[in-house]
Amino acid sequence: MQPTLSVSGGHLALVPVMTDFSVYPRHRVMGGHLHSVYHLVFVVEGRGVLEKDRSMVPMEPGDIVIIDPGEKHLFHTSLDPMKIFAFNFYFFPVTIGVVIGDGRGAAELEQGCEKRPLGTLVPEFSFRDSRLRLGTTTPVWARLMERVGRMRADVSAYVDAPGPADKAAMFPRYALRSCVFFLEVVSVLSEGSAEPLARVIAGDPLLRAVDHHLRQHLDRAYRLPELAAEVGRASAYLCACFHRRTGMTIGAYHNLLRISLAGERLRRQDTPITRIALELGYRSPQHFSAAFRRARHMSPREYRRHVEVF
Repeated sequence: MQPTLSVSGGHLALVPVMTDFSVYPRHRVMGGHLHSVYHLVFVVEGRGVLEKDRSMVPMEPGDIVIIDPGEKHLFHTSLDPMKIFAFNFYFFPVTIGVVIGDGRGAAELEQGCEKRPLGTLVPEFSFRDSRLRLGTTTPVWARLMERVGRMRADVSAYVDAPGPADKAAMFPRYALRSCVFFLEVVSVLSEGSAEPLARVIAGDPLLRAVDHHLRQHLDRAYRLPELAAEVGRASAYLCACFHRRTGMTIGAYHNLLRISLAGERLRRQDTPITRIALELGYRSPQHFSAAFRRARHMSPREYRRHVEVF
């Protein structure tokens, strides 16, 4: 099965390169290089600096850092060793027909691969200065580390395979697991961005009333006049107030709630997708599929199939 994701501009196949933990000694500079691989780096322990092109990006525990293709980069560590988990992969347009695990070398793989910044392809990774500072004590980081641990355990057989033939046989599952991991990170970041929002909503009686009404009506598209009457505010005032205090529209928040619930139901495997679509108030399974793909970069059927494997 060829893992693909729906991103800005079309469908891309994800082809993983070695993904694992690395530990860099203290007071070291790891030599600079560049390539066509995307690096998604999770800083687990220690501190340092990522130098890429002409920018200096501080790195500390709880950070996620992106290195895009073609960016010359090197690491400087400081007083302590730095432990990272690096998720490395190529993206290819599906139209060029890359076959995962077909024995191609790096030089051949880099012909025709995607080189645009990751943040332009997947909005969840449009970090300022290519770095997201979460901190190790946040619930989002804890959820990410749970998925990192699962990813490492799932691919340990591939990593430890004794020879090239064994690795080739295991590669399709490794590639599929990598695609699922990427989607899990996207999902955690999408839903994690709502955690500060949840605190804002919890501290505001008007926003709490809006949230309560929307959650009670996830089985249909929300109706602004009905919502405004329920909370006792004019529609225009309510929209402006919600956007000013949360940074998003009421419609976008309602969609976030519905997509999050849809993901939970898809992971349970026991409810037909058509039923999920209708229970969440989408006009049709096709409408639901389009909305889910925009939010999760896969159709509901693809999401369920990939998650089911693991």
